[in-house]
Amino acid sequence: MTYPSGQRALRTTAAANSELPARATLRIPLHHGHLALKAGAALVVVLGCCGVLVLKGMGKLSPELPWQLASTGIALAAAVYAMLKAIARLQDGDPGLIVAPDGLTIRTENPGRRMGRIPWRAIAGFTTRRHKGHVHIEVQLRDPARCLADDGRPFGSMLHRLRAHVGGGKVVITPFWLRIENAKLEALLAGYLARYAHGA
Repeated sequence: MTYPSGQRALRTTAAANSELPARATLRIPLHHGHLALKAGAALVVVLGCCGVLVLKGMGKLSPELPWQLASTGIALAAAVYAMLKAIARLQDGDPGLIVAPDGLTIRTENPGRRMGRIPWRAIAGFTTRRHKGHVHIEVQLRDPARCLADDGRPFGSMLHRLRAHVGGGKVVITPFWLRIENAKLEALLAGYLARYAHGA
């Protein structure tokens, strides 16, 4: 589903546009239940990896042992990072998405957070896709390079541009991490794009 396109999308856009408060800024919170689920799943992986490392350490030496320990250690580090990140997001109180007349700020995924605020005039449209049981809303960017924020890291700007190129000039919103219904979010984004893309 792509917005705006087709009669259904036009009707949805018109309805959402008519219901928007004047100059409204909406802060859509993160879904804490889903974040807690992610932290719990990561904790299970952490405990499993720790168990594997203990058992491997107690076993006999073999040529494969160093590689097994290394792969388990990498999985453990990734799981610890995912768990701590989810816990941090539960504590920071930041919204997952800010929809404002001057642009869209995505704070659910790392690439979106690095991009900062995306002006409506820089957005060509939205495409809704379903992958592995989850809905993903792709934000199609007219010029991704101009939407990338400089985070001050060495080669940061170059890395951001490479990421945008690999991503096909889009950034993804996953409503699963937000406390809002999929259809409502689609209509909301379509309405704001229709109203503010041309500086109205």
